[in-house]
Amino acid sequence: MGSLYHYTSVQSFESIIKNQCIRMTRSDFMNDPHDCRAFYGIVKKYIETKTFHLDVEHYLGNVKSFSNRYPEDVEALIKKYPLADYLQYVYDHIPLYVFSLTDARDSLPMWNYYGNNGICLGFDQDSLLHAMAGNLCQKAYDFLAYTKIDYIDLEENLNTLPLDSLSDIRLFASANNEGTPYSTYLHENRKDGKVDLESFVDSYIESYVVTVNYLLRSPKAAGETFEEYYKISSDNDFYRTIFIRNRELITNSSLKFKADIDLFMLILSARYKPRTFENESETRIVFFHYDVDQRAEEQFSTVSYDFGAFVKPFTECRFGSGSDALLSGEIQSVILSPATKRIPVSVPVYKQVLCSFLKKDSAFDICISKHDIRW
Repeated sequence: MGSLYHYTSVQSFESIIKNQCIRMTRSDFMNDPHDCRAFYGIVKKYIETKTFHLDVEHYLGNVKSFSNRYPEDVEALIKKYPLADYLQYVYDHIPLYVFSLTDARDSLPMWNYYGNNGICLGFDQDSLLHAMAGNLCQKAYDFLAYTKIDYIDLEENLNTLPLDSLSDIRLFASANNEGTPYSTYLHENRKDGKVDLESFVDSYIESYVVTVNYLLRSPKAAGETFEEYYKISSDNDFYRTIFIRNRELITNSSLKFKADIDLFMLILSARYKPRTFENESETRIVFFHYDVDQRAEEQFSTVSYDFGAFVKPFTECRFGSGSDALLSGEIQSVILSPATKRIPVSVPVYKQVLCSFLKKDSAFDICISKHDIRW
């Protein structure tokens, strides 16, 4: 399905191969302060506009048991617990862990930003995705998503966001999941050949209204109604109940689209970045544990920059030690940075050393960047 490239320093390359491990950084510790937040800002503005005068009866028009509740009860509860705050709750409680790649082969800007006079690793896209999914998705609600990045202005409106198709968003789930979201609704919800994000978010609003209505009609085990309970409950209690209710619908064929919408709202947050970074032509692999009560297992490391050092959280994708599990087997090519021409050993000898380090034969594809730089 094509090649993807990861630019890294020689030291990080050594660590990746020696440890047979790819580190995936938590998104709120990446160099872009808006990473996985730009989409939320645009959706939040749209939701607040649409729900300022919320027509509950419109959204509940197709709910057969709507007569069991008064629309003003549903509206009052939604005003107390706004949908935009629910979305923020999900984003805050389910961290995304990112492995960044690009389709730009031997890119001078990428050498300058991330290569650090180091190495560009070339991967076969399909092989890497299946290997990472197999290693990471071990428990129920473990998900791995793949998406290209669209670059946007932070002040854009929802209807101007680029999204020609969701076919390039690939989703992998744990075999322990009883059901896997197929995003049927998203693929069918198109306008003029493109995915209609406004209709998608309108469906997100409808889903929230319907779920709140359902909870108001559902008695608690002790005889207390949800209406009575949520008069004294915290915001997090309420939003957690909404999340769990929707997630349980993954295996419900008639209401499965509601689980899809919740899940893909999270995935779409990883798809958009500010236009500042568009020369990176980024593709990313994102891992997350779809649970507001339990996060993916994190590791920590100290990183140093010109302004100082701090501790960064990440999660690991380990490839094991068996010959079939070696990460080096997923690496299809290596490009050496332009600075390699200045190393004090012959380049052919260095290539032989790298082949040995990667456990590859001498025919393995190792080349030097075509760019010629002075320093």
